[in-house]
Amino acid sequence: MMLMTTFFVISRSNEFAVGRGGRAASFMIGVVRADGMIIPFAEYARGAWSNPWTEAKPDYQVGSEVVPKSLGMAKAWFERKGKTPRQWYFRAAGDEAVLLTASKIAKVENHSQDNWALESDLPKQANESGHHRNLGIALSGKEKFDTFIEIKADSKEAENFADQLKPLYESAERLEIARSDRGYTHGVEIVTDAERAKVKLEIQSLYRSRIAFDGRELYSFGVKKSYARPPASSDAGCADVAEFQGWAFRGRDGELSLLDGELAFNLTDCDGKTAGRSVTPFGTIRLDNQTFLIVEEHGWEDESYTILELKDSAILRTLETHGG
Repeated sequence: MMLMTTFFVISRSNEFAVGRGGRAASFMIGVVRADGMIIPFAEYARGAWSNPWTEAKPDYQVGSEVVPKSLGMAKAWFERKGKTPRQWYFRAAGDEAVLLTASKIAKVENHSQDNWALESDLPKQANESGHHRNLGIALSGKEKFDTFIEIKADSKEAENFADQLKPLYESAERLEIARSDRGYTHGVEIVTDAERAKVKLEIQSLYRSRIAFDGRELYSFGVKKSYARPPASSDAGCADVAEFQGWAFRGRDGELSLLDGELAFNLTDCDGKTAGRSVTPFGTIRLDNQTFLIVEEHGWEDESYTILELKDSAILRTLETHGG
């Protein structure tokens, strides 16, 4: 992304801002939008992440589902004693970190929810879609963080990744079809293993971390196969879609291994209304001997900002904030 103005560029050293007791200093984290708005959604303090507001809708449970806190609230949670963080350190994709200055509090619309934001001096980018676009994350502290590289679906790297992932995908697909209770009698659920193997595995999204973890490259992926329905069916023009999303390491030997914890296989169709949540990874950050991944999760009509922990060969969900 080209920024047509001058900013203070931060040195990409390996030093962290350290607070008392050797811990990382406290700071806030926010999503940066193309309209220059920063939406703070969490805070790191005393060695832990939180969304530290009390007047917002609290976490609650519906069946086995825990609904995360929402950013829809009566007052901006990040304003304290009449003050807000003015300096924010922002990186988008491969750009060097730049210093943004926040000037005032504003309300912004997000999927029919109003969120509190900070207006920054980031030059506004054109947006023809009519809907907001998120560029990445910014921190109110100087902790070093790294971004992800988006791998184009038509690249050689994406092609090789899909080839390696295919047997892992097919194993997950067989398990999901076996336990599906949709009761359909067409499309993906009546195609044989041999027939499904002939269908191309398509890359929906693919990101690779800029840094290695013990010599391993970290990938976030979303892939799918589309299966045409029989011409005689009432909705023959709408294909069945089998999606697989998750995280994987590529080791020094070039082999892929899936990470436990955030793998999702979903059977849907062409309209995608029952599709799984897409994941856009914004960054990785190392704090107090822990590695965290900052991602946006997008559903059919909503989005969340989520902090995951990378621990050994698993992804653990640490904190999710409903953005609208």
